[in-house]
Amino acid sequence: MTLRNELHLAKVGICLFLAAFVSPPITRASDRIEKVFPVLKSPTLMLTNYSGSIMVKSWQNAEIKALCTKYSQNVEVDSESVGNKIHLSTHVLDKLAIEEKAKVDYQIFAPEESNLEIRTNLGNVVIDRIRGEVRIDVMAAPVRVFQIEGYLDARSLNSKMEIIDSKGIIRATTVSGDIILSRLSSNNITAQSTLGNISYEGDFSSGGKYNFSTNEGVISVFCSDRASVEWEARTVKGGIETNLPIKSKSHYPVSRSYFGKQSLMGTSNSGEATVQLSTFSGRIRIIRK
Repeated sequence: MTLRNELHLAKVGICLFLAAFVSPPITRASDRIEKVFPVLKSPTLMLTNYSGSIMVKSWQNAEIKALCTKYSQNVEVDSESVGNKIHLSTHVLDKLAIEEKAKVDYQIFAPEESNLEIRTNLGNVVIDRIRGEVRIDVMAAPVRVFQIEGYLDARSLNSKMEIIDSKGIIRATTVSGDIILSRLSSNNITAQSTLGNISYEGDFSSGGKYNFSTNEGVISVFCSDRASVEWEARTVKGGIETNLPIKSKSHYPVSRSYFGKQSLMGTSNSGEATVQLSTFSGRIRIIRK
């Protein structure tokens, strides 16, 4: 080997050595763990995470399967099985570490009849086709729920919630996030937000009760002019807009000129469902779909 080649290799070695300290760190999934738990009918899964995505999807197997992806050695995945209850939790070793070093992604497959209790701070949550009771409590993690058929109680501090194609009793509560309700077949829905908007698109069941409220956000309801609803809409500083054929309590139609008023008490068709809409300073929109 010539002296010139030796010098060249030496320079390459020095550059690689320096790059290890100067180059920005590249975040990669450092560890993937698979956990499988045999269960009976209607199991309960309790999952507590700090940061990362959570996806729970139903399948026909009599077991709960969890695929856990860790992004650093600063976290551990603890699990416990007691009877028909499964506990999964993220254990953060150094809680002062940056968010990325506390991140774990969960991909979970569970029987359709499962009950879920999901808690997390950051990331996102997706639940698909679960028939049992579902309880979700997040801080800043967007929530998307599809085809829930049992009972849903979703709570958020400042992230958006989307509930789509679902049945059963539905409760959605958030401080500053928006709530989007679409294609629901439920006769009991409550949606509450302090600062966010609430949007509902779908039908109203006979005998159903629907309560949507927000302090500063906009409430938008999109429904057919064939909907049979007893309306009660109130706002303190906002306004009300509608283009549906609603009869007031005095049996006169409510026209579009109703925009700007602070209350609306009226009926669409025979008024078989009860819908209550309230906001402090936001607007209320009842729009023909």
